[in-house]
Amino acid sequence: MNPDEILKQLEPLADPEYRKTVALFAPQEPSKEGGEWTTLGVRAPELREFEKSLFATLRSEQDYRAALALTDVAFIRRQRELAVIGVEALAKLKKYWEFDLLGHVRHW
Repeated sequence: MNPDEILKQLEPLADPEYRKTVALFAPQEPSKEGGEWTTLGVRAPELREFEKSLFATLRSEQDYRAALALTDVAFIRRQRELAVIGVEALAKLKKYWEFDLLGHVRHW
């Protein structure tokens, strides 16, 4: 799960008008945790459809570790679509959750 490759694949699904709408309802300003959040403006239905093919092969503990790494990167970069994909991938792989997940969540 390469974050840059995922973002590149999401770019054609982005809706500039939706991006503006998200900016009105979701704070974009920097917070004490980090810089401002960014979004491509991919609508939820398109994001879910994109996730289907991405998640189709998620089945192992190695996939869990990759999803955890993706989610960490998403929250460090503060990128909304990556964060959604990462959290939903982790939910799909919940049988592999370990105690260390809580340590990651605290930093998100």
